[in-house]
Amino acid sequence: MKAVLIALALTLGASSAWAQDGNQPALVDALVVNARTPGPAWWSVSKGDKKVWVLGIGAPVPADAKWDGRAFERRVKASRQLILVPPSKTRFEKNTIKADRKWLDELTEAERARLAEVATQTGRKLEFYTLFRPNFAGLLINSELQARAKPKMGKLLDLSVRARRLGARLVPAGGLDAQGMKASFQVGGKDSLICLRWAMRSRDAAALRDQRAQAWMRGDVRTLLVGPAAYDPCVQAMAAMQASLENNEGALANTIAATLDRGDGAVALVGLVPLLREGGVLDQLRKRGYLIETPAQMDDED
Repeated sequence: MKAVLIALALTLGASSAWAQDGNQPALVDALVVNARTPGPAWWSVSKGDKKVWVLGIGAPVPADAKWDGRAFERRVKASRQLILVPPSKTRFEKNTIKADRKWLDELTEAERARLAEVATQTGRKLEFYTLFRPNFAGLLINSELQARAKPKMGKLLDLSVRARRLGARLVPAGGLDAQGMKASFQVGGKDSLICLRWAMRSRDAAALRDQRAQAWMRGDVRTLLVGPAAYDPCVQAMAAMQASLENNEGALANTIAATLDRGDGAVALVGLVPLLREGGVLDQLRKRGYLIETPAQMDDED
């Protein structure tokens, strides 16, 4: 089902989005630094004279966007390795996402009216969304609103494709656990409405998308980490998925450490929140004794 695949793609995107107790994630303040010069923000992890360059990713960017990719090309060519979380290929049986109850009755009158508005915007009948569990319906709504926002995004920038063209080998680290994702959608009760209510919120999806893409291209880390777009309550409401994403952070940290311990270098792509949060990738590596440099300390010519 095409709708399922769309929502799965959005779920993967949640790997860079975290929530704690419904609020912004706890970040390591010393690591939350904007780039010194216009261009995406980089961090580095070093051991001796070996270095892994870490590019923080946090927003979808159009493939034809004008951004300064010189540092990316230079560092990928030098290291010839790209560390990243591979995309999920999970497929769901229908009973995994099929509605477990008449959750429409649990919404307020205003929420039902808002859902009807959303259905009109996406070209669906309201009843279509009630066929699914509410947390999955929320992912689907968010994805469809993004897809229909005008002007349309078009093709997105794919850094892994660019790295392969530059001769880099892709090094997978972690990945979304299929059983964890399936268990996540089976959560019941009021908690499963959190994702739906978040997805239905009023916002200018196209304007927000453009704002975040521009912030990423100029290295404005603080803008990317502020506001409701910086975290995803859907993840918080799905404990099994949150645990899977935490495992990804550990896998990324381990892969970066193993690369340095072998005396190699690499470029790594890591979502900004898992990169900078307390207990996240850089925090784990810092505690293991690796040297961390922030965008404010980086030499743009390295």
